[in-house]
Amino acid sequence: MTDVAAAFGLAVESSFPVPGLRAAELGEPLPRRRCRLWLEEARVLDRDWPFTEDERIEEESFEGEIEPSRTIDRHPELGYRLYARHFGLARVSADGSHVCCAPPDAEPWRWQRFLVGRILPIAAVLQGLEGFHASAVAWDGRAVAVLGPSGGGKSSLALRLLLRGASFVTDDVLVVEPGSDGLVAHAGPGTLGVRAPEELAVGRDSLERAGRLLGRSDKAYLEVECVSGPVALDALYFIRAGRPGAAAEVREPPHPDPLAVLASTFVLSLWTPARRRSHLDICGRLASSVRSYELIRPPGSDADELAAAIESHARSRVAGVAA
Repeated sequence: MTDVAAAFGLAVESSFPVPGLRAAELGEPLPRRRCRLWLEEARVLDRDWPFTEDERIEEESFEGEIEPSRTIDRHPELGYRLYARHFGLARVSADGSHVCCAPPDAEPWRWQRFLVGRILPIAAVLQGLEGFHASAVAWDGRAVAVLGPSGGGKSSLALRLLLRGASFVTDDVLVVEPGSDGLVAHAGPGTLGVRAPEELAVGRDSLERAGRLLGRSDKAYLEVECVSGPVALDALYFIRAGRPGAAAEVREPPHPDPLAVLASTFVLSLWTPARRRSHLDICGRLASSVRSYELIRPPGSDADELAAAIESHARSRVAGVAA
């Protein structure tokens, strides 16, 4: 049996369950772009892959390791071969419409972090969408995105805002595209990673209120309720360091910073001519038509203090738009 769900602007057809991907109900509208998922053994994925004709476009090794831990290889006709140690192997077609995974012997929620956090965003980019390193929530049908470096607190802010009544849009990867009236943010999978200090600060009851625990590794991974469709993108909040002793606050910079948007690009290895044009177009639209703010984070401020600053500012903006 094949389920169809929406994630990252794609109608994802899958023959196996994926945490956070809710099967669409009968008659529910789905994105026009489609991506089919299925499972296979690694030897089958590699049987016809021309290793002497491909091009390595990305390679990452962790400290002290000789062999690469993550790689992406490209072939002009067959598409992309992705490998991640402990997470398995995958093939993505050149147009992003087909994804085949060869998972390791691990619980599904573990290896599927690679699927939802890496593979599907690449498929979305290959189909003309654009991804950014950001988490996002929404109020009254308007999304706000939090952007910052890895480990900067984006997921913690998404959790705190979710507990404050916001609707969950995505964690870590934000996919956007032009809509009929500005840019829209596409919902990602309904999964959220929470680091141990934040889990301790929030407490078990609040964590259970936010979502269902899938499991723990370096983080606690929750399955949470997600918005059902694309949402108008209202504002971007860039996390910035503040002075010791200052209060967390939201500031409007005197001028938009296009480089801040460019620096938040998520997929950095797939630079086809079509993707370059699409990427520059979306970055230009984000810089010119979506309001950007600085979220000032002083040393020692906690996620709830930052979330309160965002909520107050974002709700006032939504109320102003509605008026």
